[in-house]
Amino acid sequence: PGPGAYGLPTTIGYEKHDNRKQRMPQYSFGIRTNVSGKDAGPGPGAYQVDKLTRYGKGGGLEYTMAPLTKFKDKGFGPGPGAHDVHLKPMFKGTEAPAYSMAARHNFNFKKCGPGPSAYMYDINNVKQAAPKYSMGIQTKVLGKNNSPGPAAYGAGDLNLRLNRAPEYS
Repeated sequence: PGPGAYGLPTTIGYEKHDNRKQRMPQYSFGIRTNVSGKDAGPGPGAYQVDKLTRYGKGGGLEYTMAPLTKFKDKGFGPGPGAHDVHLKPMFKGTEAPAYSMAARHNFNFKKCGPGPSAYMYDINNVKQAAPKYSMGIQTKVLGKNNSPGPAAYGAGDLNLRLNRAPEYS
């Protein structure tokens, strides 16, 4: 007979597993998804698409609290090239003009501290100083000449920690 002629039971999976082989417990790597379809989403006919347009919902009156915006005529303003943005800035403050309901805080960055060249230090105090002591450990990096080579350590007896290998004579 050719390959596949015998119907042997599988050793993979949980269903129809070969009872002569050990079967591992069945675990999953994630959460179980809802396969019943109850929470799959709305079905067909749930939306009334006849009231939708490409601009949004259409159909009835809609009310808003925002003021009505009136668009000005395009010929009312200056044309292209009528102004140069590099001539002078629109405002001369440190912040862009903004409107808010809260009180304005005047946080001036110029008053935060001295500038980069305001510090003056004496170089002689840095160069010559009294001996200093520390509470930490002082480590010195050894060079290649001060470190031992690969054959400087003995291998030792390997049977001290492991079981002794069998010895035959």
